[in-house]
Amino acid sequence: MTPCSTSIILTKCYTTGGLRNRFRLIETADVFLHTEIYSLFLTTESANDYTEEFVYDISRDSKTAKEFFHLLCKENVTALHLRDVAEDYLSSFC
Repeated sequence: MTPCSTSIILTKCYTTGGLRNRFRLIETADVFLHTEIYSLFLTTESANDYTEEFVYDISRDSKTAKEFFHLLCKENVTALHLRDVAEDYLSSFC
């Protein structure tokens, strides 16, 4: 990550059945370990509700983070379920 680059590296929006999901993949730097940290931010909006969820450090690998991001988009996961899906995903690496 360069000092002048944006931290949001991917954004996708999907609207289905009255719900709008905005997925964001965020890249930040671990200055002590000299590596990138990939996190997710998801906003779900409906006519009556607005929910946001953030999962920090989903991966330190760009490819893995992007694969998970695309999986979330494909499954159209909502903010309410992001943490559960992320926990299941991360436990598959242990």
